[in-house]
Amino acid sequence: MNFECKCGTKYRTKTSEFTGDIEATIYTDGVVEGAMTPRMIDVFICDTCKKIKFVNECEEIKEKAAILLLEPTVEEYLEILKDENFKTLNIRIKTWQRTNDKYRDIDSLDDLKVKVELLKATISQIPSITHFNQYIAKMVQKKETLSENTSISIVEEKINELVQKREEVFGRLKEKNHLNNILAQIKEMEEVGEAEVFYTIPEKENMKILLDILGDSSAEKILKAELHRNLGEFEISIAIANEITAKQYEKIRDLIKNLSERHLKKPARLNS
Repeated sequence: MNFECKCGTKYRTKTSEFTGDIEATIYTDGVVEGAMTPRMIDVFICDTCKKIKFVNECEEIKEKAAILLLEPTVEEYLEILKDENFKTLNIRIKTWQRTNDKYRDIDSLDDLKVKVELLKATISQIPSITHFNQYIAKMVQKKETLSENTSISIVEEKINELVQKREEVFGRLKEKNHLNNILAQIKEMEEVGEAEVFYTIPEKENMKILLDILGDSSAEKILKAELHRNLGEFEISIAIANEITAKQYEKIRDLIKNLSERHLKKPARLNS
C-alpha cells in the first residue's frame, strides 16, 4: 500500500511476499510473524511534519513511494500514547508487544535444550550415522546373548571400533559445529544465568493500564495471563489461565501456565 501524509510525504507499507513458505511464528503475546503475515502498522510519526497519524486516515496513492514505513519503536509508541487521541486498546497492545521484541529472539535455556534434542534427532537420521547406529545396536544385542568372556571382549572391541568410526563421520558434519555452539551456550547460561526480562517504568505503566482495560473474553484473558507472566506475577497468571475453558485456546493457555510454573517471563514461541 502507498499513501501520503497531509504534509505531502509519501510512504509505502510492507506487503506479503510469497516465498514458498507460508509458515509463521506465533508468540504467547499475540504476535504473528512470517513472510505472509507482516505486522500491520496502524499509527506512525511522520518523518517530515513530526505529527502522529493513523495510517487509515491518510490518502492512498497509486505511485510507489520511496519511503518504507517502519513500525514505531517502543519509544515512539510511548510518545504516541501521550496524546489522548491515540490511547486506544490496539495501540497499547502494540506498544507492549514492541517492548517484548528485544527478548523475542533470545533463546531461553529450555529453548536451547529443545534445539539440542531436535538437532540430535536430525543427525541420527543422516544415512551414514543411521548406518553406524543400527550396526552398533545389533552388536550390543549380540553382546547381551553371549556368555563367554572371550567372545564378549571381541564384540566390545568391535562396538568401540564402530563408535570411533561414527564419531569420525560425525566430526565431518556441519551439524557438529552447530551442536557444539548450542552446547556451549547452554553451559554459559547454566554458569552465568539467563537474560533477565526487564521493563522500564513507562513500559510497565502501559502494561498495567492494559490489564485494567482488557475485558473478560477468552482472547483477552490470554493477553491478561501473558501480561501478568511478563511482569513476574506468576500465580495471578496461572489463576487467570485456569479460567479459560475455550478449546481453541487450550494450547496457548497450557503453555503460559507451564512457563509461569517455571517462573519464566520471556515471550515464547507457541509453535516452536
